[in-house]
Amino acid sequence: MSLHTTGTPNKEGKKKFNMRLFLISALVFVIIFTIYRVCIENEKIIIMWIYLILASCLFIAIFILNRGVSSTQITADMLPDEWGDDKKAAYLDSDKRRRRIVKYLIIPLIPLIFVFIYEIFELFYLDKILELLSGITGK
Repeated sequence: MSLHTTGTPNKEGKKKFNMRLFLISALVFVIIFTIYRVCIENEKIIIMWIYLILASCLFIAIFILNRGVSSTQITADMLPDEWGDDKKAAYLDSDKRRRRIVKYLIIPLIPLIFVFIYEIFELFYLDKILELLSGITGK
């Protein structure tokens, strides 16, 4: 097996844009962000720590289930020859199941990351940008 045949997926086999997955991710973002803003305004709980722990757990679970950062599609001929056909089939089925689980674990992780980005922007840059804009407009 040569180096250029593994790793990057085939350009011709590109998947089309999954609108349903995008809308689900957007809905999850709205829910997470709304909970975040309500908790910040009411100062009841420190929601950022909860989100940080949740995002860390999701990231670790995705990393473990995805077997690192490998994007190579495993085939039966890549598996050891000592394995029987049943064991190879079971391994390939578990690989497909893992990838499906990872797909659904990423849905809440990406909105959590965007909430963190917003929080960093709001804490460190928003005041400076508003001050700069008020200086430009002369107000």
